[in-house]
Amino acid sequence: MDELLTLTTITADNAQLARKKLLVLIGYSEAEEEIYKFKRNNFVVINGKNLSSPEQGGEKMKGIRKRKDGRWEGRLSLNGQRYSVYGKTQKECYEKVKNLKQSFKNAKIEERHAIVNFFGFAQLWLEKYKKPEVSEDTFKVYSNIVNHHLVNIKGKLVEITTTKLQEYLNSEGKTRTKELAYQTLKQIFRKALELDLVKKDVSQFLVKGKVERKKRVGFTIEEQKLILSNLSNNTVSKYILAYLMLGARLSELKSIKKSNIKNNYVLIEGTKTSNAIRWVKISDKYQQILLSYQEPIFNCQADTIKAKMREFFQKIGIKGSTHMLRHTFATNLYYLGVDDNARKQYLGHSSIVVTNDIYTHLDPTITKQDILNLYGDLYPIF
Repeated sequence: MDELLTLTTITADNAQLARKKLLVLIGYSEAEEEIYKFKRNNFVVINGKNLSSPEQGGEKMKGIRKRKDGRWEGRLSLNGQRYSVYGKTQKECYEKVKNLKQSFKNAKIEERHAIVNFFGFAQLWLEKYKKPEVSEDTFKVYSNIVNHHLVNIKGKLVEITTTKLQEYLNSEGKTRTKELAYQTLKQIFRKALELDLVKKDVSQFLVKGKVERKKRVGFTIEEQKLILSNLSNNTVSKYILAYLMLGARLSELKSIKKSNIKNNYVLIEGTKTSNAIRWVKISDKYQQILLSYQEPIFNCQADTIKAKMREFFQKIGIKGSTHMLRHTFATNLYYLGVDDNARKQYLGHSSIVVTNDIYTHLDPTITKQDILNLYGDLYPIF
């Protein structure tokens, strides 16, 4: 073997000698077709038909060895990650190594960058894995967290530690942003682990800590009177009434078509949870109102309708939001005597605890008759 190693260059003149020595030393059956020059763990593969120079026929490789079980193993490191491929012959193993290197070379620039850079992978996760499974509004929330907050976490993906992530979370205080960042980081590193881009999920040991959330409430009876008295035949009024009658999320309203309206029920095809697809009971009067609209019934962009609602609430002198209308729907159902299971279903929740503890805001002075007097026959008889 030492004598073979001294052949620093294989030429047409010494090729026959090298082939014979190689056959004797390793007994490789395919050596008649391939000449191998060994030097520690490195070698050059040269086609026997073109032996003039390594540059013409070969490629420098590392880490290919024969295992005890007879197979050949090729080891290589790409973008900080180690890979192994196996072949029945050394030639097969070499081809697999070459193909693996080529596949990385041909990978999209952003994907290669993402493997190295944490923020790059966070953006890749956002676009390729999160965007297809959430609503437009939910995607905007995640996009804001990634592009305006997680961008502050610097470094390679494989070098990010639990301590570094915890320091970032602590810097956000007791805000809602910290809670959303915590949830997002958990999903990002879980996906990185699934894709074998990191050796362990460093987010699993994170501590979210205390978060102070502003409690959302529904509109009071007086505010609802003011809202209803200012509704007219315009787009923002159509959306406000839909919230009060259906309790649907803004993204869910887009799914409503006339074919979804049957026998005083509306099919809402939500996507947030498995419970989001549901039928909501409506009155004859509101069914007629819905059927009078041209299709698509609800087709405004989320940002546009939210801006219009803010203008509406400011004009009538109250503070309000789209989600406060949804909370109002949940609370009104309670006053109207709708049972827990039905209210949970109408809101598309998976747990009655969420419906009661977060969405229902009770005033002991308000009765069922107060709601009926206010809305008349807009609400159905439950």
